[in-house]
Amino acid sequence: MVVKFKIFTIILFLVSLTFILQAQDNFWNGKKCAVVFTYDDALDSQLDIAIPLLDYLGFKATFFIPGQVKSLKNRLNDFRKVALKDWWK
Repeated sequence: MVVKFKIFTIILFLVSLTFILQAQDNFWNGKKCAVVFTYDDALDSQLDIAIPLLDYLGFKATFFIPGQVKSLKNRLNDFRKVALKDWWK
C-alpha cells in the first residue's frame, strides 16, 4: 500500500509539474524573467522624473509612500493621480 501511494505521489507531481511549466510560458508572456521597479520615500523626483519616464517606456512600478513624508503633504494630489491611473493595461 505504501509503495502504491509513493508511485501515485510521484506521478501526480510529474503531471502537476508539466502543467506548471506550461502555465509559466503564458504567465510571463513567453519571457524568461521579470524585473521589478520599486521606489521608496515619496520623493519629488519620483513624480517629476521616474513616473513620466516609466509611462514613456510602458513600464510599471511600485511606490512605497510613508505617511509622514513632507512631499506627501505638498503633492498629495499628484500622488493621488498616480494611484488612480490604470496601470494594468
